[in-house]
Amino acid sequence: MTLHWGCCSGHEHQGRPTPPMRHCARGVTWSPGGISSGLRARIGVYDFCPKIQAPRLSQGECSMNRDLIARLSRRYLALDLHKHYSIVAAVDFEGKVILEPVRVEQADLPGWLEKHIQATDFVVIESTTNAWTVYDLLEPLAEKVQVANPIKVKQIAQARVKTDVRDTLILARMLAANMIPSIWVPPVEVRSLRYLLSQRRRLTGMHTQIVNRMHSVAHRHHLRHPRGKRFNEKNTVWQQDDELSEEEKFQLELDMATEKRLAEQIGKITRKLSKMSHEKPWSESMMYLMQLPGFGADAGCGAKRDQEPRQEDHQRRAQRPEMGDGGGGAARREI
Repeated sequence: MTLHWGCCSGHEHQGRPTPPMRHCARGVTWSPGGISSGLRARIGVYDFCPKIQAPRLSQGECSMNRDLIARLSRRYLALDLHKHYSIVAAVDFEGKVILEPVRVEQADLPGWLEKHIQATDFVVIESTTNAWTVYDLLEPLAEKVQVANPIKVKQIAQARVKTDVRDTLILARMLAANMIPSIWVPPVEVRSLRYLLSQRRRLTGMHTQIVNRMHSVAHRHHLRHPRGKRFNEKNTVWQQDDELSEEEKFQLELDMATEKRLAEQIGKITRKLSKMSHEKPWSESMMYLMQLPGFGADAGCGAKRDQEPRQEDHQRRAQRPEMGDGGGGAARREI
């Protein structure tokens, strides 16, 4: 990478073009251009002059300077997602706005991202209903995509005036300052498993409510259930007892139809989970979980679902730098 600084202005060769000035241990010659004197000092670049010998950098120094130059030229974008539109804005390394907030309709968002997102961009979005869909669009386009925890973001950046534009700029500057409290992004197969387990849990809760409501009617009139499955069609004679009012009989009829439908849906999901437990990537450890007392296919899938983010969190903590190491002091001051 060779970036030209301009002309020397303090020595005998004043006015002549300045050649590349730094040499690293890997043989790469470079000199940042278009950078303020303050940032020039942070990189450690020396003005070229025949009287001054540019020092040779070690591999570690070369790597650090390369990372800093990459951060100087990188864009930090934030997307504020809404139901029908999104607000997009971008700042530079110092938190200065380089892309004014623009509104993009959800139908036009895929094309807009493909046209404007660069391979070196860092992008952050908040965890909302459509976060995973937008994340899948951004992941192959940008260098890094983060999903921010909206609750923790609000705790860090509390603004008195809440607007879409202000929220987007705050999010972008927090990304430039390396202050984003991100969450774990599950892979596609984990998302599918989470959806099935959440749907089964909701249906099971509804089924329990309906059964309890029918139990309360029987207890209210001191009716005894026959032995066996109490809500099979063969065991519903008690629902026609003379002590029950017409409204209660009608309600029991509706509850029986709903209970039957919910039981069918729960059974379908359970069979699907059982099938998934014998397929990759879950089959490798599912057989060991199902040997434990109380673990079936659904419980084993739930345990694997909960185990994935914990493993990912440990890896991310080991690789993540301390908050604020990404530079961007000016960005932090402007948030």
